[in-house]
Amino acid sequence: MADAGYTTIFNKNQASVYDASITTIIASKPPMLIAPRCKQSGLWTKPLEPEASQHASSTPEDVDDELNIIFNLPSAKETARWYHAAAGYPEKEPFLTALRHGNYSTWLGSRIKCSDDE
Repeated sequence: MADAGYTTIFNKNQASVYDASITTIIASKPPMLIAPRCKQSGLWTKPLEPEASQHASSTPEDVDDELNIIFNLPSAKETARWYHAAAGYPEKEPFLTALRHGNYSTWLGSRIKCSDDE
């Protein structure tokens, strides 16, 4: 959606998608964090190292929320387990069928062939 010129805002109830060419979004406070887009993966990432991590706010006291992310998982098997959890723990066969049909093709690493052994 971002590559097509849309801006998406998520909250606890919904995701709102706007045409970025005709929409201006004004925030009353600076963002809690800024996560630049990785040119290799196309994903927005936040460094896990404390010295490389920066809040958009000027001081840590300005931040009321916490961000927990996983970007680099140790193996393809762990990555598959994480995505399975992110999909809501679907049954094995329907999940593998969905993967084979490309339903998760935008997920990083999802182009890895899935086997029935895993």
